Amino acid sequence: MTCLINLLSWLPGHSGFGSYVKRVVPQVSGLRLQLDADGSPTLLSESAWTTSPPGWSPSRRLRFLQRYGLVQHGVDLSLLLGGFGLSDSNIGVIYSPFFDALFEFPSPPQLITCHDLTPLIVSNSRKAWFRYRFWQPRHCRAATRLIAISQHVADQLVAFGVKPADMEVIPNGIAISRPKVTSPQSQDLLVLARHDKNKNLEALLK
Repeated sequence: MTCLINLLSWLPGHSGFGSYVKRVVPQVSGLRLQLDADGSPTLLSESAWTTSPPGWSPSRRLRFLQRYGLVQHGVDLSLLLGGFGLSDSNIGVIYSPFFDALFEFPSPPQLITCHDLTPLIVSNSRKAWFRYRFWQPRHCRAATRLIAISQHVADQLVAFGVKPADMEVIPNGIAISRPKVTSPQSQDLLVLARHDKNKNLEALLK
């Protein structure tokens, strides 16, 4: 039995999700399901995987699905696994560092990470709002377990309809292995954040 890591939602370019993948996935054993450098669906072993993001698919249809985080609906995943001598019966667990479950494989336990539900509160596009409002609940229902990266996200998920028993809070998705910083060490202020509306940087700096 193997762990299948679902990276089909990984897009080219830099993002907070991409940084999370680069930090977390090297620590997880299992096959990586993603698009390769040429934008074709593949399975990569731990030794063959790199932190370089996948390329854009040469297929116009798959590239459209890739842009909207729907690649799994354009790929015959059972056929893909069969090409590597595997089937869903060989999968012990599916882990997704993105907020996506694999609908084609309902039997193996699925663990997915929820970074935030910001698009429901401060959405930067209609597409993002519709996706989180009407599509993400399906992913939540398909997940056996959800990792919330903060207590705030966990509270959002409960309001979203997720059962508290189905969640675990792991700050920033990574277990803390050193003592927390509980007080400032100087008078300086350092902020690391994208200038998104939900970050409220203007109020913080004031």
